[in-house]
Amino acid sequence: MSLHTPDTTLVRHIRVVGVGAGGAQQLTQAALTQLRAAALVLHPLCPALDVGRLAAGPTESLSAPGPDGADARGACARVLEQILDRVGAVGDVAVLVPGGPPWAGPLVRELQELADRWEISLQVEPGVPAVRPAAR
Repeated sequence: MSLHTPDTTLVRHIRVVGVGAGGAQQLTQAALTQLRAAALVLHPLCPALDVGRLAAGPTESLSAPGPDGADARGACARVLEQILDRVGAVGDVAVLVPGGPPWAGPLVRELQELADRWEISLQVEPGVPAVRPAAR
């Protein structure tokens, strides 16, 4: 099933969780809650991240290029297609999005536009806690 043949009985949620270079050691409790609430977690291949330990259910890797990928626009389109295919089939997915690759920002913007158009619940959760400057 794809979003192009919508099943009106299926409630669709996309939970985007930002991930820093430190992996799971930097995830906030709110980010972990989003990962565990989803029926499926989509993630980039990242050795610092034990996605199976973080998710309550099944996980799938995204076929995204590394941060040095020259075709950021094409990479964004491929990842977006994967996400939409899975949310159309499963209904509730979490997507781990690394902050470094050039396709990450455009991906979130595209998801927001599509969520508005397709009546998809979209929640973006920063996975990395904000760094607060020390008091002087």
